Amino acid sequence: MATPKHTTFLRENQDLLKGPLLIVGSKMYPYDQADPRDLLAELGVGPVAGTDLDAGPGVDVVGDICNPTAAFLDEHREKYETVVFMEVLTNVNDPFAAARTVTELLVPGGTVLLSECIVRKQSRMPADNWRFTYSGLQLLFSACEFHDDRARFSIVRAPGAALLPLTNELPQVMDGRHPDESRLGHLVRRAHRKLLAHGVFEVSRLMPETAVMAVATKRPT
Repeated sequence: MATPKHTTFLRENQDLLKGPLLIVGSKMYPYDQADPRDLLAELGVGPVAGTDLDAGPGVDVVGDICNPTAAFLDEHREKYETVVFMEVLTNVNDPFAAARTVTELLVPGGTVLLSECIVRKQSRMPADNWRFTYSGLQLLFSACEFHDDRARFSIVRAPGAALLPLTNELPQVMDGRHPDESRLGHLVRRAHRKLLAHGVFEVSRLMPETAVMAVATKRPT
């Protein structure tokens, strides 16, 4: 994490960003395009802490969120008003344990902001184990109530930081021309599907790298 699309999603939901706030998977890498702490500082949200599996820039506490006996969990259970948890579940060994940990870290009524890939190329950070749909995230965070009106799709490699409502069809695979799609892009996509889908490329359609973004509130216990 982080890209301008993540920053856009956080800004769209700034009314829910409250401290203390925890960023899970907070380590910053040279290829990261944005630092969520910059936006949080701009919005006056704090205090902010970050945790990750490895030490590095942006990491205040090194820990494994899949470990239910970790000292960090015992010391910070029901401490955080907000948890930012983006592009992490894909890489963990046990997403169910990770989701339980995040839920336990939240105060009742606290908010988790999620982003996870639906379609993406294989990566190594440090492993690439899972893909998630919106309903899959709801199953993982069953102790939370999801806000469907705040959910978004992100076309990962599309230019700009715009996000799509959850109900939108993806422009790369829909039949009609999407308002955000150029006329040339629409013609090329239609030509591919009609003439080349089972020829040169030997696929029925091209699927873009896509992420789903969600907001959920921990139900009172």
